[in-house]
Amino acid sequence: VYDSVDNAVNPDNPFNGTGADDPDLQYGLDVTAGSFEINGTTIDVAADDSINSVLDKINGSAAGVTASFDAATETVLLTQDTPGSTPDIVLANDTSGFVAAVKLDSAAAVPGEDGTVTEDPATPLAEVDAFSTVQSGSISVNGVSIDIDVNTDSLNDVLDRISASAADVSASYDSNTKKVTVSGNDAESQLILDSGSTNFFPAVEITDSTYEPVNETVDVQTGGVDTVKSSDLASEYAETYVAELEATTAADQDVAETPVSPSDAKMLGELVNIIADSMNALFDGSAITSSQSSGTEALQNEVHSAVASWFDSEGSQFSTDFGIGFDFEDEDGKVFKFSQADRGRFEDALTTPQSSSAVHQALFGLEAGGLFNQLHSALTAAGTGREIPGNLNGLFLDVTI
Repeated sequence: VYDSVDNAVNPDNPFNGTGADDPDLQYGLDVTAGSFEINGTTIDVAADDSINSVLDKINGSAAGVTASFDAATETVLLTQDTPGSTPDIVLANDTSGFVAAVKLDSAAAVPGEDGTVTEDPATPLAEVDAFSTVQSGSISVNGVSIDIDVNTDSLNDVLDRISASAADVSASYDSNTKKVTVSGNDAESQLILDSGSTNFFPAVEITDSTYEPVNETVDVQTGGVDTVKSSDLASEYAETYVAELEATTAADQDVAETPVSPSDAKMLGELVNIIADSMNALFDGSAITSSQSSGTEALQNEVHSAVASWFDSEGSQFSTDFGIGFDFEDEDGKVFKFSQADRGRFEDALTTPQSSSAVHQALFGLEAGGLFNQLHSALTAAGTGREIPGNLNGLFLDVTI
C-alpha cells in the first residue's frame, strides 16, 4: 500500500482521519466516499471507512472474492473463491480512489490452477469437488455390475473393485499424469463401459462406449523394435477409408466431412500412439544396439526429412492443430509428440464433422500425400541396401495400407 519502508499504513484508521488517526496512505492517493465494483458487485466506500472495513465489505458481498491485508508486506490480496484457471477478478468503476490507494489497479493477477479429477484418489468421492457430478449407484464394465457409494468409496476403491471384478479388466490411476486407465486383459475382446446414472467414467474423462480391440504391440528389446502388427480392424478401416476417399474425390473433387465413430477414433488414436512409441524408440536409442548404430543416424535423418517435407518447413519443431507434433531437438529422443492430452485432441478432431476429413487426408492422404505415407516411403527407401534396426517398415506399412 505504501512504497516506502519508512512509512507504514494503518489499516484500521479511517480514510478521513487526521493526526494520530491518519491512515498514512501514500501521498496523493486519497480515498473518499464513493464505490467500486468487483466482478460486477458494487462495494460502497464511506469517508470514514478504513482499509479493513472495506475488506470486510468485500468479504460479506456476493463478489465471490476473499480479501485480506498482510501487515508485514502492506499488501491487499484478493483471492477468487472459485477454484480453477478460468474464474477471474475484475475491478471496475472506482469513484472512491480505494483501488488505486491500495495498489490494486496495478496488481499482477495470478491465475488459479485447474485441479484434476483424481486430485486425491484416497478421499471419498463426495468430498472431491471434481467428482461432484458422480452419484451413488452401479457402473457396468463388460456387463459386470460394480457398485459405487460416493460417501464411502474413494477413486482407488472403485478402481480396485473394477480390477478385482469378473469383468477381466485392469483399472489404475497414474499419479504422475493424473490419469485413470481402464484396459481389457484380453487383447482380442471388446471393452464395454457404462456409467449408468453414476456419471463415473465421464468424471474421470473416459467416454461411456464400446471399445473395439486393438491388438498392436510394440516390443522394445535389445535386438530392436518388432514390427507393429496392425489388427484386422485397423486394416479394414484404413482400406475402407482410402477407397471411399478416392471414390469421393474422383466424383466431385471434394471430400465429404463425415466424422468417425468414437470407437474408431479411439482405435486410430491407439495406432498413432504405437507409431509414436516406435519412432521414439528409434531416436532415444532404446531400440538400437552397437552393431546397428552405424546406419541409425542416416535413418533418423530420412525420418526428419520426411516430416519436414510434409510440413513444408526446414525447422526442427513441427506441430498440427490436431495433436500430432515433432521435436527433433528433444534431449530425451522423444521426437514424436503425442501425449494423453494430444491424443484427446486428435480423437476429438476425428469425431468432429468440421475437421475429421482434413485429419484423415493429412495423415493417410491420397497416393503419397499423407504424413504416414511419407514416413513409410522414407523408411522403405532408407532400408534398401542397408541394415536397419529391427523391421521398421512394418511400423507404418500396415497402418497406411
